This record gives sequence, structure tokens and C-alpha cells, in this order.
Amino acid sequence: MVTTPEDMSRAASAVLAACLSLAACIGAQNLDQPLSPVVLRGQLVGRPIVADEGGQQVIISLSRNGLAGRSGDTAEYGSWRIDAAGHLCLWWHDEPERCAPVYAAMGSHYRWGDRELSVLGR
Repeated sequence: MVTTPEDMSRAASAVLAACLSLAACIGAQNLDQPLSPVVLRGQLVGRPIVADEGGQQVIISLSRNGLAGRSGDTAEYGSWRIDAAGHLCLWWHDEPERCAPVYAAMGSHYRWGDRELSVLGR
């Protein structure tokens, strides 16, 4: 049973490591058609998203109001939107906005530009 913040942190780290190791083994991806904006919102918004940024695991959250959060070594807030082409755009403080289509890979794994994303929970 997870009872302390330290236990919760260790449990979360184990889940993240398992999730990202699965992402490396997902095999061939279906990159024929990017997710539509409606499907993208339904699959990613309001759910914790695990990504690898510069060799560091981070958790990204997209809120329905357009705010985004990113936590790794530090917590950071930004914004997200879907552009006219249906691409997911993320902006973090002191970084340029990045926009790219999102493709379903397998199960709860996705590709956003050159990044692998894994969505936790339902």
C-alpha cells in the first residue's frame, strides 16, 4: 500500500519506467493518418502523458482550458492548442511553440513529431 509521498514517488517512477520501456518496443506504427482534432482531444486531454525530453522522463498534462503542465526535475506551465492543420501545438516558457501531427502507434502510445508519447490511465 502506498502511504507516504516517498512511496508515491517510487511507485510513480516505476510506472513511468515501465511505460517508456514499452514505448521502445511497440514496433511498427500506423503513420498513415494523423488523429483528428476531436480524437486527439479525447485521447490526450485530461490524461497524464509520459514523454522523453532530452533523456529525461517528463509528465505532460493538457487541460481542457488550453493550459499545459510539464513536470520532471521541475514543474512548468505553458499552453497547448490545435492549429488549423489539426496539429498539436505546445508552448513552454522560454521555448518556441512546437506544432506537429499526432499519430496513434499502438494502444496508448502515440507519436507527436519526433517524440514518443504514452498516455497513462483512462
